[in-house]
Amino acid sequence: AAPYHDWNERIYDQCYRPNAHSRIVDPAGLIQDIHNNFRYLSFNFGPTLFRWLEKEHPRVAESIIEADRESCRRLEGHGNALAQAYNHIILPLASRRDQLTQIRWGKAYFRSRFGRDPEGMWLSETAINAETVRCLIEEEIKFVVLAPTQADAIRRIGEEENGWRSNDHQQIDTRRAYRIWLPEGEAAGGYLDAFFFDEELSRSVSFGNLLIDAGMLGGRIESCFDPNGDEPQAAILATDGETFGHHKPYGDMCLAYLYAHIAHDMNLEPVSFGYFLAKHPPRYEVQLRNADADGCAWSCAHGTGRWARDCGCQTGGYPEWNQKWRAPLRRALDELQRELDRTFERELGPLVDDPWRLRDDYVLLKDGIEYQSTEELLTAHGAGVGGSRAHERALKLMAAQAYMLYAYTSCGWFFADISGIETVQNLQYACRAAQLGLEGSELETALEEFLQILDTAKSNMPDQTGKTICERYALPLMRSMEIMAFAAAATAPITRKEVRRTIDGYETVVRPDYLQNGEVVQKADRFAVKVKCARTGESGEFEVKLIGPGALRIMAVVTRADGDRKGFPVELTPADLFVGSRKKLTEAAVASLENAVDKLYREWMKQNEETISALATLNVPLPSTLHCPASHALNGEWSRLFEELNEPGRENEIFERLLPVWNKARSLGVRLETAEAGALIDERLRREIGDLAKELNGAACDRIRNLLGIAERFNIGLSKNRIEDAYFGVLDGPVRALYARYCQGKIGEEKTILLCALGLARRLNFSIERFPIS
Repeated sequence: AAPYHDWNERIYDQCYRPNAHSRIVDPAGLIQDIHNNFRYLSFNFGPTLFRWLEKEHPRVAESIIEADRESCRRLEGHGNALAQAYNHIILPLASRRDQLTQIRWGKAYFRSRFGRDPEGMWLSETAINAETVRCLIEEEIKFVVLAPTQADAIRRIGEEENGWRSNDHQQIDTRRAYRIWLPEGEAAGGYLDAFFFDEELSRSVSFGNLLIDAGMLGGRIESCFDPNGDEPQAAILATDGETFGHHKPYGDMCLAYLYAHIAHDMNLEPVSFGYFLAKHPPRYEVQLRNADADGCAWSCAHGTGRWARDCGCQTGGYPEWNQKWRAPLRRALDELQRELDRTFERELGPLVDDPWRLRDDYVLLKDGIEYQSTEELLTAHGAGVGGSRAHERALKLMAAQAYMLYAYTSCGWFFADISGIETVQNLQYACRAAQLGLEGSELETALEEFLQILDTAKSNMPDQTGKTICERYALPLMRSMEIMAFAAAATAPITRKEVRRTIDGYETVVRPDYLQNGEVVQKADRFAVKVKCARTGESGEFEVKLIGPGALRIMAVVTRADGDRKGFPVELTPADLFVGSRKKLTEAAVASLENAVDKLYREWMKQNEETISALATLNVPLPSTLHCPASHALNGEWSRLFEELNEPGRENEIFERLLPVWNKARSLGVRLETAEAGALIDERLRREIGDLAKELNGAACDRIRNLLGIAERFNIGLSKNRIEDAYFGVLDGPVRALYARYCQGKIGEEKTILLCALGLARRLNFSIERFPIS
């Protein structure tokens, strides 16, 4: 993902954001318009990804939701967004009960974000069988999108039984919708409609060069239609959203130009699946391949074998590798799930009306859709006064069910080896489910059996099996409460008061048990910590003893101490911490060391200022022994000046103080770090532009111009696209409104502000031809 923090950030910046704010440029490369492709693009987002978008980039998340609203207005209520089976499991390989939960959770999440019931649902890997069809019909899903290879036979609705035509040579016409009747037959009355994507068109977009030219893409789409056809036609392509901008750089701009210009010129109308279906119901029906068994999927030539056995489909690895590990992996998960399900029914059966309907509604609590507390949810399902312990146990059991479903996420089987990070993640989910859902001897027995089966899942890596991988990467995380107690103690500030914080989703309280005679011991090593996880209801009290030098506590001994009960000590190291906590701990240690070095080097620079300045005027390269302290001191001063840049109105003053630092660094051969400076200017610019969107004023325009000048003068890279995205809102909103008043002759002195805002737009690479000023 480098240089991004993580993969989500990378794909966001290369795909999700560009498609929500895609450029349409003129021949000179100036931005004429910024286009939201989601207004015309059918799409689905998994709940995990969309939750992340809402948290980290809410503006883009809202653009996606607004695009669906707009498509609903344009297409008579039939929006672009599709729901998704909740956590990307292969539905045909799941039980009917699990399929229904996945569909219901997906619907509930979709409804909470898009404000409407979904018409269609994207199935993980487009995997489907007869039971999946039943479940989708039962949940009132109207349509799905499938690959042409998944159709077994087709016929016109109403034809005789012998009218079925085989699809062995994939001759299905993908330009129309098809009907799938309930397995019990048309007489049963239930059906699901299906669209089949054009495989050749989709492949050309995904792996060809169609996205380098919107006219070429439009022409290729136009060629899919039969000019002599006697019924309405749709050209359907399906591909990863990542194609547009990540796999194919500037692919989003190709789409934007297609939608804004080419489609209209070629008489192509972008519509949603639901709209097409409402206007043109299917005239043909279809039978699915392998429907009465494990079903079929677009990415496996062997039904759904890719997620169940060594079928020959794999990605990555070496030719001699096999995937015989897939079957025992699934068998191990199935056995663990059966044990969890038995416990779930046994313990919740007496408490609520129907434990499985409770699980279906757990998403309304888990995702904060309807219920705000466990008590509310349990009461809605007929639970009486069960007491806090009963409610806590119920919450753990529901969370265990969720984690067990997560353990079936499809990518755990997709790749070449069981040692991959995707499978490891699934094993971690499974162990978390066991930890929450089982207790005492039941937990020990279930884990022992789980590991025994996993031991038969042989990795292609030497001396590794599912068992060894689970023991190394998953089982240690079952000490999550102890790990969080260590994290809270290791990163707690020295204070006499309790320190309350939320770390990695856990609420922690560190008590001052490190006092001696009422005074804080600076080398504190003993802590009393309370930990609570609101998501699962887990809680505990711990004694933590830290061992290690300075700020970096390299080991901890953590002992459970709930009331009078004392557990066995557990030894942990920073490597056991979750990534977020590990980062905080190392940052604290590094900051402590850096502060000491910074003080030392600043003093050295001060004492030798005259000599260093003289060397700078002579352009004398510094030897390495002097270069390091000079670099540290100059970069420290550089950073402190940029931090002062947060105060509006000081741009010119700060620039005058930055200039000698820059010149001195260049003459001494010192490289000044610009990443942090760029982030600070980015933040200031977007804040200033946000204020400008509320009220146009010349002073804000001047500040923005000065900030851009500082970045240009010192070669500081900025998030150019994000700044342009923000300013487009100013240009398309208050500037457009002020220009309309100018055209009506209703502004006086405000003309200066208008000229200032348009000048800034030009500097930010916008075409301003639509705003001529005389």
